[in-house]
Amino acid sequence: MRKHVFTLTLLCVAVIAFLSGSSIRQAPTSTIVYVTKTVESTVSYVSSMTVTSTRLTTIYRATTFWSPMMTFTGTASQVTNPFTVAAFPWRIIWKFQTPGPNSLFTFDVYVIEESGRRIIGSLPGYSDHKGDSGIMYIHQSGEFCINVNAVNAMYSLVVEVPSH
Repeated sequence: MRKHVFTLTLLCVAVIAFLSGSSIRQAPTSTIVYVTKTVESTVSYVSSMTVTSTRLTTIYRATTFWSPMMTFTGTASQVTNPFTVAAFPWRIIWKFQTPGPNSLFTFDVYVIEESGRRIIGSLPGYSDHKGDSGIMYIHQSGEFCINVNAVNAMYSLVVEVPSH
């Protein structure tokens, strides 16, 4: 799947480079490009970049800057206190380590609504795994909590919001 996203990214860059000007002497132009793989309606993995192009060259760089809002760490299961995120997308950078067998790590992200909690994102369970890390993007604002299930695992979840 990563190969397809990379191919799509290269295709977008090539099209923008081609369409950015009719002559080599034209000043470079910049465009923000978003490449998104949607997992659920409110969770996806996003690549964003600024594409600066001329007819001869194309240069791109990451354009989204993130600020940590809160961090949850531990070695046991927990349900976090509710927190509010006004901007979206926002993300959770997660990682965990285990000393060996008989371990488990997973977490679920819930939006808190008048009718109760509704799950909007989930990291599948890892068991008997040395550790892993990743990023989960959430495309919804509101009030949230995270339910962490951990057995014999050290973990860290960092909630980050876009900085402007």
